[in-house]
Amino acid sequence: MREGNAGVYECVADPHNDLAISHTFTVTVNGGYTADDEDDDDEAVRLSLTEWCSNNGFFVLFCSSPFFLSKTVPASFESKSDLLEVKRGETAKLVCEAHGAKPVTIQWLRQNTRTGKFEVLNLDYVPDSFTYPRYTAIEKNFENGGSGGSSGSSSALIGGNHKVHGHHSNNHYVKNNRTLFELHINSVNSNDNGRYECHVRNGFGEDRRRIDLFVQDVPAAVRDLHINSIWSRDVLVTWLSPEAIGNSPILQYVVQYWKEVVKTVEVNSGQQTLAGASSSGGHRLHEIEVSPTETQATIKKLTPGTAYVIRVIAVNHFGRGPPSAQVRLITQEEAPDGAPIDITAEPLGTSSLRIRWKAPPKGQWNGQLNGYYLGYRLVNTDNSGDNSAASAADLSPNEISVPYAYKEVPFSGAQSDGFQEEYILSGLNRASTYR
Repeated sequence: MREGNAGVYECVADPHNDLAISHTFTVTVNGGYTADDEDDDDEAVRLSLTEWCSNNGFFVLFCSSPFFLSKTVPASFESKSDLLEVKRGETAKLVCEAHGAKPVTIQWLRQNTRTGKFEVLNLDYVPDSFTYPRYTAIEKNFENGGSGGSSGSSSALIGGNHKVHGHHSNNHYVKNNRTLFELHINSVNSNDNGRYECHVRNGFGEDRRRIDLFVQDVPAAVRDLHINSIWSRDVLVTWLSPEAIGNSPILQYVVQYWKEVVKTVEVNSGQQTLAGASSSGGHRLHEIEVSPTETQATIKKLTPGTAYVIRVIAVNHFGRGPPSAQVRLITQEEAPDGAPIDITAEPLGTSSLRIRWKAPPKGQWNGQLNGYYLGYRLVNTDNSGDNSAASAADLSPNEISVPYAYKEVPFSGAQSDGFQEEYILSGLNRASTYR
């Protein structure tokens, strides 16, 4: 016999004239004996118990009537724990095989990660994105000795040191049945990670089995993305690794960045930034791959005085996780790379000039333009009485010039007219040439 055959049994005669006769007794198994024959089964139990019953006054009754033996086995699990790995989107099947006299009831629980306590699952829960319950509970009943029944190598002793060996029988006299319970979690995701518990009980006892579920998923979002240092053309960013990596090692981080266009509105021929209004459309997305052991990166070759958006993504074997929260920055400014263009001068009377020009191409600004320095100087020539305008090409080597004088002109150009500026230069000498 196996150790699992130990327990309380009842000999019951088939009732005649509605009269049932029974006797209850306890069977123990000597654990010190190990059988070499693994074919011990319930037929051996039946034969041994038949002999015991006949020796205790039930012989005539058993010979004249069919009988069965009922064993009062508490509900239990042979395996108390398990580990299950399932890919995101698949169905996780948590299996608990219970042994013991029926009926056996089960309760499914999940451990609260904050309190550590196990809480009963709501098997009727239907998420908003589902049209069917998230959980499906299944129960399958099997008779002892059938397909998949438990087996063992221990021998049993009944009464005295009587060794029992037997062969498989289709008559299952010992009601030591097993019940297979399954909990299906449909379309799992990383939120389903955790420890689950199946708690079974019957009229004779109870037991628990725990299953650790690991959902193989893309990593969670990178945390605490932070701008550490900002220069005119470089930026140093740092971050923290995701809280959950999808039960798969991080392979790399991807730093994404792009230019951000800050919208402006024109106010009295000037410009004003429209708070909270920005756009990234039309700008190229750049990516930098970073080693999984690093949690910082330097982004190089940026444009001075330019707004950028940065985010970081963690990558594992199952793909890219969701992006981190975005951070925005403006690189430090530098002096413009380009000079004003389309410069023209137009006389206004005898002592004034109207000067017009346009800002350099915006890609050469290296920030926001604050204004201009308008430089001019008087050019004295031998023909000082000639009031015609002279260009640089017209000036002869005999010309004598004075140093430049400068006027500071604030930036007021509008994008609608190509950032054109105009300034009236007055108080000039009559009939003189300026450059």
